[in-house]
Amino acid sequence: MDAKERVYQQIAHRETDFIPYVLDMFDEVGQALDTHYGSDAWRTKVDNQIHKLNVWRLPWDVEAPRVRSPYGAIWRTDHKPAHVEAPALSGPSLAGYRFPSPQEVLVDGYREKILEARQRHSDRFLVVMWGSGIFETSWYLRGMENALADAVAEPRFYDELTSAIGEHLLELVQPLLDLPMDGLMIGDDWGYQRGLFLGAERWRRFMKPHLKRVYDRIHSAGKVT
Repeated sequence: MDAKERVYQQIAHRETDFIPYVLDMFDEVGQALDTHYGSDAWRTKVDNQIHKLNVWRLPWDVEAPRVRSPYGAIWRTDHKPAHVEAPALSGPSLAGYRFPSPQEVLVDGYREKILEARQRHSDRFLVVMWGSGIFETSWYLRGMENALADAVAEPRFYDELTSAIGEHLLELVQPLLDLPMDGLMIGDDWGYQRGLFLGAERWRRFMKPHLKRVYDRIHSAGKVT
């Protein structure tokens, strides 16, 4: 049983010889471990079963204190964590706004990167990922405080916004679905230590139906989410 099969078996709730894992700790944490152990020999013992490949343009990867994202928001990247300093939409309206095309959001050469990753990691479960789902995109466009306020005070607009973002995500995933990956991961932070930011009722109204459309499209192509 190779790593890919091991992950598929676990997704199907079947027993495997061990639980497949991913330990992402090769940046600052990895450097600290190198210092702690006096070498980087520990790295050879980490056998990640899932290979992850990002294909989304990350604003904070640009070396500049302020960066305009493809969505039109100004990000402050010289403070950690990076954050939206000026949202793309100043008010609760999509009038005149244009969502970026897949070419503007996906990294250059994403097809070749995926094909290369599949060839190099043929026995791994390959997950292609980007970091912005429906909720996060809503506050990238409006700012966190405004997005939360919209969900309460401007529900018709927030319905329109989240529906439009769902359509945008469908457009983004389409060029990826014929590529040889096993899964597609759309990152989104819905909650914090005390629960969902929007609450369960509003999450079901604003997020769930659009997520279902996106996930159904991905599953119909034989990919895992």
